[in-house]
Amino acid sequence: MKQISLLIAIILMVSCNIDKEPVEFKQLNNEISLDGDWTMKSFEFGMGTWSPAWGIFMAFPPPEVDSLTQEAITVKVPGSVQHNLVELGLTKDPYVGDNVKDLRWVEDREWYFVKQIEVPNDWQGKNITLDCNMINYKADVWVNGTWCGVTVGNYQEMKIDVSKCIEAGTLNDIILRLRAPENSNKEIKNNKFFDWTTGVDGDLHERPWVTPSNPQAGEYLISKCVFGWDWGPHIVPIGILQPIKLVAKEDAKIENIFVKTKSISSNTAKLEVDFNFSNKGTRKTNLFVQYQIIEKATEAIVKTGRFNASVLANSDFSESQEININEAKLWWPIHYGDQNLYQIKTQISDEAGLVIDNSINQFGIRTIEKIRNEDPEWTKEKVLQFDHAIDPDLEDGEYDWTFVVNGQKVFVQGMNTIPMDAMFDLSPEIYEYTLRAAAEANVNMLRVWGEGLYETDTFYEICDSLGLLVWQDFWVGSYAPSQDQTASWEAVRTNIIRTRNHPSLVLYCGGNEFDANRKDRVEQINELDRLIKEHDGTREFHKASPHGGNVHGGMGIVNNQERSQSYARFCSEAGYQQSWPPLSDMLKFLDKDQLFPLKENQYWLSVHNSSVASYPEWQNDVYGIPQTVEEVIHTEMMHNIIGWQAQMENTRLARYKVSGCLFWALNDVWPATSWSMINSYGTCKNHYYAFKRAASPLLVTASQQNQIVLPGEAYDIDISVINDALEEHKNLKVDVAIYLGQKAEKVYKKSFNGAVDAHSVATIGKLDWTIPTANKEHNFLVVLNMYNKNNELVSHNEYTCMIGALENNERVSVTGGYFGEYRKWTKNNITAQLNNVPESLMQGEEKAFTINYTNNTDNVIMGLESLIIDLPMGLRFYLDDNYINLLPGESRTLSGSLQNTSRSELSDITKLTFQTDGWNVKVNQQNLVLKTK
Repeated sequence: MKQISLLIAIILMVSCNIDKEPVEFKQLNNEISLDGDWTMKSFEFGMGTWSPAWGIFMAFPPPEVDSLTQEAITVKVPGSVQHNLVELGLTKDPYVGDNVKDLRWVEDREWYFVKQIEVPNDWQGKNITLDCNMINYKADVWVNGTWCGVTVGNYQEMKIDVSKCIEAGTLNDIILRLRAPENSNKEIKNNKFFDWTTGVDGDLHERPWVTPSNPQAGEYLISKCVFGWDWGPHIVPIGILQPIKLVAKEDAKIENIFVKTKSISSNTAKLEVDFNFSNKGTRKTNLFVQYQIIEKATEAIVKTGRFNASVLANSDFSESQEININEAKLWWPIHYGDQNLYQIKTQISDEAGLVIDNSINQFGIRTIEKIRNEDPEWTKEKVLQFDHAIDPDLEDGEYDWTFVVNGQKVFVQGMNTIPMDAMFDLSPEIYEYTLRAAAEANVNMLRVWGEGLYETDTFYEICDSLGLLVWQDFWVGSYAPSQDQTASWEAVRTNIIRTRNHPSLVLYCGGNEFDANRKDRVEQINELDRLIKEHDGTREFHKASPHGGNVHGGMGIVNNQERSQSYARFCSEAGYQQSWPPLSDMLKFLDKDQLFPLKENQYWLSVHNSSVASYPEWQNDVYGIPQTVEEVIHTEMMHNIIGWQAQMENTRLARYKVSGCLFWALNDVWPATSWSMINSYGTCKNHYYAFKRAASPLLVTASQQNQIVLPGEAYDIDISVINDALEEHKNLKVDVAIYLGQKAEKVYKKSFNGAVDAHSVATIGKLDWTIPTANKEHNFLVVLNMYNKNNELVSHNEYTCMIGALENNERVSVTGGYFGEYRKWTKNNITAQLNNVPESLMQGEEKAFTINYTNNTDNVIMGLESLIIDLPMGLRFYLDDNYINLLPGESRTLSGSLQNTSRSELSDITKLTFQTDGWNVKVNQQNLVLKTK
């Protein structure tokens, strides 16, 4: 018996050793990057392929390289025509003023990109393709004078066979002719929804040059927002927009690898790996397949394997392998655990033992499912729905809306994203900065909006590393059913395959704001559902957004004049009022006299956002009538801080009755007065910090029910603790104080003790203050500090409130609003003490510093704002908090960083201006000098 046991043990040990035996992966010389310098030249349509030698136009005459490169300009790829023209100073900056109107001519010409590249001798006889994940809009390809193929639409990958045209061992001419869609520059006239906006004067105002202009937009396989949206301009980017390369393969090759997590039990993950191969040859090929799974962070080998595969001539072959990973390190969303990632390296050899192809695929081990919300009856009286948001194919018309990752419920708090730039400058530096800032703000999900991009590899790789869940819309909702759908379905298939290994991707959706129940859409939706099941099958598909129980609109206690309650099972697009950037950023794209007064500047305001011109007059009752552009900005700032805080906190307090809320929006495509948290200059706007604070993993709240409270009214707000962590917090102490007026007279204080269970909400007390019936001061500040058992501050929260009156059954201000009162307050001097400010900041560097503030005045400081007002493009300034309040005698230290994300060299010395501002703060500036070259 002992001998048998020993034999079994030896066999097991040998199996384990074999199981992790390293595989020697050969470095193959089968790719050539074509990124970098190309020449670019434009012609009238058709003229680039015409020459006197031909005398006539032909379908595909060979372009002459000499004529295309003479007087051409050198541009960077990836990059659009428009972006390159701006970078080279050959056109006015379209993001300034109304210069965008002067860029439309680009869409009326064809653009030739030319590059010469030498191909190695050992590529002779191989299958060679020209690959790029995104071009726009239509690209014809010639290699050495021979037309090789065409790709249409920015959702399509370009993979064109150039095998018969490439000459190994010598220079090859590669030419791409790129064009915008037909009639791209055509405008819709008299379309009130898109071409016009209602101004503060109540009249309609035309919004020229920025409209979603082309009446045929639905017929193009393209991001619809390029024709303009309320927050973005009409710029149809033309160009090679993602990395481009030549790829050489043998007849037999790896098509793709798909790693699926089937189950997780007792630290063992059961994976199913689909190995997909193809053979273009004329005879059957026997392959020897080796694979190796490693931890990405440590490069530790966790599993190796080998098997044989036979692939018939001109056919595909798939092999599924079940693989168990012991002591699996799971991938978790941010704040729920670590973002552990793995790689599977796969290599195939032919019958002679020659390695002919290999691949590396990143994946994470995690499960994803969705379950019913708690207490589904709770939201029925509160829900706002689009008429078409119910799904007739479901028993009660609704999907399950609570996301569950690795068996753990996840409350969703996130953002919608749009393309990072209107000219499709999709650089890794922009993605890295913006997505890191989102994670810093406690965002855990991003919805990729359906009229924009099917996002890039860079986007998904960063989301994987940060723990950001992704809801990916398709474009189907805006692609006309009358069109031939063949290219669209191929684009769907290739994008699913491209992104399905990313653990961050958790949900597919058909598209944005369309009726998925409409008869002519049903066929599209059914085919999309079929393709997702065929090529993925591990994630849910939702037909549309909104649909099946989720909504677009306000959530929580919405900060309008009525403070109305609006809840739903899930909100995939929480609307709120647009917010102005800091004045220093506004002045980068509009002059000060183009901003204020509002009524006299409808034209300029509407160019950069059709909605901002409709400044809501009801705000005057709450905040006061703005007297300057600075007050407009501060009004919008306060409105958004209060509103975003209220929506986020109240939605979180209703967790799993409501399962999540995605706000509009994370980013801008160009400088604008918009809803974005982060503008196109990289500035984190006021409500970024309101969201960040309200979405903190551990938060003490006294969430307000009214913006204006009444004299004699009971101020009996619940004190609650929200805990996202997977462990409980005991022995918590909460100190609450209320400070009245400019002098911050403390009129109330109380302490509460309590605890909160893991991943839950607990109410630990209630305020019992009564609003004063007679007082000269009408603004008050509620301050909450929560301490753990070691007396360490673990959560801080504040609420800005106003005492008003009741007139005609409405709560109104009696002092001309917040800023009617702040206008009378003393303007205070507050100086920032900057510590460890870097003296140099080279390309790619990020350096930290701190700011100390002390309020040495007798007054409360409101809305204290810290900015660098003259940052050049490429430099980023980030603070961990901003737009703060300071009580008399209070000190705060903020942590920040400066980043040099510029892709081109800055001047030797960069001079910067650090500015402190606020609602009752005098502007104070300090000069900084950085060595940046």
